[in-house]
Amino acid sequence: MTGTDERQQRLDAWLALQDPDPDFAGTVVLPMLTGSMAPRIPVGARLLIAAARRTPFGVGHVVVFVRGDKLVAHRLILALGRGPDARFVEKGDWNPAAGLVRRRDIRGVVTGYIPAGPADAAPIAVGRSRAAA
Repeated sequence: MTGTDERQQRLDAWLALQDPDPDFAGTVVLPMLTGSMAPRIPVGARLLIAAARRTPFGVGHVVVFVRGDKLVAHRLILALGRGPDARFVEKGDWNPAAGLVRRRDIRGVVTGYIPAGPADAAPIAVGRSRAAA
């Protein structure tokens, strides 16, 4: 894959996740740009993200949500309410501070990642982690 193809795939993934009602089939792939989820998800890993509308999620899951014009991948550590108006306390595993995210701002669920390095590296599953939450 050329650098241009990879950039186009990243843009397509970013646009799919920016959609207020993402309902894409399959998985989109985006890089983990910060260390907020270290050591469980290292910087440079390629996140495998399923649409939140198609994948059940809750406390303990790593999700991707919109904050301003950025996509953020953090773990849900507490649910506040139920249904479409629910809010969650979210926090990067490595971050000292937590924040709030509305259910409707959650675009995807991180199902795994591919470590930085060889393109043929095996994916590593990311499931629900109550210990991290």
